[in-house]
Amino acid sequence: HTGIESAGSPTAARPQAERRRGLRQALQLKILVRPCAALPNDFEEMCTTLNIARDGFYFLSSPELYRRGMQLNVTWLYSSLPESPRSNYVGKIVRVDAVSRNFSGIAVQLVQPIVS
Repeated sequence: HTGIESAGSPTAARPQAERRRGLRQALQLKILVRPCAALPNDFEEMCTTLNIARDGFYFLSSPELYRRGMQLNVTWLYSSLPESPRSNYVGKIVRVDAVSRNFSGIAVQLVQPIVS
């Protein structure tokens, strides 16, 4: 999804204060996300992260699927990288960025592991 936002766009021109607590790594890992609560238009979606941190990750998706505060079941798929998470988590959406008409950037905080 490169080139979605150009340097001359209004969004790129507004600097924002850094609120992250930890460092991020630009890793593209496959994840499966689905809402924790049953929804009328229930869904599950396989996505690729743009970056990850110790307590969260960021990915692009369709703007109409996600909203701030929504809780998700997150499953990390097929990664053998040593720094990648190895289990299922409950995540909470902390930010939804309007990136373009077709994509939103979704920031998810990992709340707790799901114990099977």
